[in-house]
Amino acid sequence: MHNQYQFPSRWPYRIGLLTMIGLLALSAVFYKERTLFADIAYQTVLMIQEGGLQVQVFRFGSAVVHILPYLAIQAEMALEVVLFSYSISFTLLYLGLYLLITRWLKNDYLGLVVVFLFTLTVFDGFYWATSEFQQGLAFTVFFVAFLLRFPKLEGVWTKAFTFLMVPTLVFYHPLIFVPFFFFVIFFLLRNKDLRNRNIYLTIAFFIIVMILKHLFAGNWYDSGKFDQFSKALKEYFPNYLSMPVNKKFLVNSLKYWYLFPVFFFLVEGWYLMKKKYFMAGFVFISCLGYLALIHIGSPNATYRFYIEVSYMPLTLFVMTPFIFDLLPKLQAKTIMVLLIGLFAFRLIAISLNHKPYQERLEWISQKIGEGQEKFPGQKVFVIQNSKELEEKVIISWGVAYESILLSWMKDKENQTCLLVLQRDGQYANELKQDSLLLTTFKQFPYEELNTAYLNFERDTYEWLEE
Repeated sequence: MHNQYQFPSRWPYRIGLLTMIGLLALSAVFYKERTLFADIAYQTVLMIQEGGLQVQVFRFGSAVVHILPYLAIQAEMALEVVLFSYSISFTLLYLGLYLLITRWLKNDYLGLVVVFLFTLTVFDGFYWATSEFQQGLAFTVFFVAFLLRFPKLEGVWTKAFTFLMVPTLVFYHPLIFVPFFFFVIFFLLRNKDLRNRNIYLTIAFFIIVMILKHLFAGNWYDSGKFDQFSKALKEYFPNYLSMPVNKKFLVNSLKYWYLFPVFFFLVEGWYLMKKKYFMAGFVFISCLGYLALIHIGSPNATYRFYIEVSYMPLTLFVMTPFIFDLLPKLQAKTIMVLLIGLFAFRLIAISLNHKPYQERLEWISQKIGEGQEKFPGQKVFVIQNSKELEEKVIISWGVAYESILLSWMKDKENQTCLLVLQRDGQYANELKQDSLLLTTFKQFPYEELNTAYLNFERDTYEWLEE
């Protein structure tokens, strides 16, 4: 027996489960590529040195993925264990949400939406695992599944749960409101049970929390992004098609994110064929409007891994209609073959994309080796950033933290920090001193280092050539 959001067969659920387990396996195999990259390496060093769960810019919902590595650090486990637990924490979270959606909330359809969210167009996003946006999107799907399961919000506990979930979602990321309201409109149009006072109050509460957050809980990061958006809005007016990001999106959609246009045109074509013009327009406007929002906010799209994660809601906009309106029309065997083929192909594609992230770690190790050969016994080095260097390591500000962790795992007695200066003259005075371990964003007095993981002594930095 199944409800309106479950398949008659359990095979779609099982295939989705196996795919999520596959992602978990990949996060275990490629834990170094995922954790020795930018934000996670930075947050790991902060957890080691400063303690705490290192929740950034009030995105408190993300605390859950820091728990395992934090406990490992507190127990002074090997750094490999710390980073391994960090890497799998993200996929364990998504696997847990998938199980809650499909088993507790009885929604196979939205369960598959979660699976497609983390597979359909994901390449670099898998290796930039720390983005709170990814977590917020998964929790948004979970919350929507909750509302579909309990549309009347009867009982104190459902109201209390909603009261907690709404601020959590709003604080996860400033763009979470876009997929949330996409889901609101999509399901209000098709589910009469949702058209009730408690749901409308939930929507109003979401808007109120958004306004309050903007007025009283702003932060430097979100403010900077808003300023960047405002600047581009004026700079490119009225010729927004001239923004470099537009061409990059088209090229990358053919080269990397090719399944998005495939399913976009499939959904649009099906709605038009069925004369469901409003739904065709709704999906089209959702995708186009969101692209405009993202492109004006990032007109140059410097880092592909960053913009890729920003595009993830597009998967929700096309795969939700596909799964709810097209997929159930197919025969059970066809659904099985389609899902197995798509998910297996995507898991292979994600795994093969580990090479550039492996190569950047090899470059860091090579550069450390060159420094130690040139300056025997030296543990701290500095190098000036350049376009060529940036291309080799994808993004360079994290190298200081990545080198600290990577070198500890190779030989903790010869732990090394390779500082990449982000601008001319950075740390000009501090580099002449021997009292501070300098990293891109932090300065740590040598005497205060957590020696369980940071094996450094007072020393000045030696310059290396790129």
